Amino acid sequence: MAGFAQSPDDFRILDDHDESVTHPMLIEGRRWWERARGDRAMPGRQDFDPVKAPPAMLPHILLADVVWTPRLRFRYRLIGTHITQAMGRDSTGRWFDDLYNEYEYGTVTAGIMRAIETGRPVSTLARAPADERSFLRIEAVDMPLAANGKDVDMIMSLCDIRNPAAVRSHDEP
Repeated sequence: MAGFAQSPDDFRILDDHDESVTHPMLIEGRRWWERARGDRAMPGRQDFDPVKAPPAMLPHILLADVVWTPRLRFRYRLIGTHITQAMGRDSTGRWFDDLYNEYEYGTVTAGIMRAIETGRPVSTLARAPADERSFLRIEAVDMPLAANGKDVDMIMSLCDIRNPAAVRSHDEP
């Protein structure tokens, strides 16, 4: 595939304590998930009030519905402006399997699938899943949400997308 995951470093699932996770907003997002979880296996969407979220985090949030029947599918429910601007499109309401070919789909959903399997946040480093934007690097954390505390029905992701050729501070929005 041209432009997407051409080498092993183009997509990596990171260990919980991998020092490759450097963006303070992603680290804080994992803490936010842990606080919201409390004594349950997972928090639900109802546990996250956007008004109480750090304002700098909002443009980086992505919510995806997890639909289990008749087969497992994912649909973008909300995509923050940082993500839509970097990717040059807003895919809100679109199904992943309508947007991505089989190869891209497997890579785009790898972190999500691991988050569903483990019930824990999963951090990833990736190259943007679009040939014309494949120079962009994505650092993300996929966090499972379950309205009932146990069955994943949504994924909340935080994404930082950057052009490695551009010099940019973590403190910039």
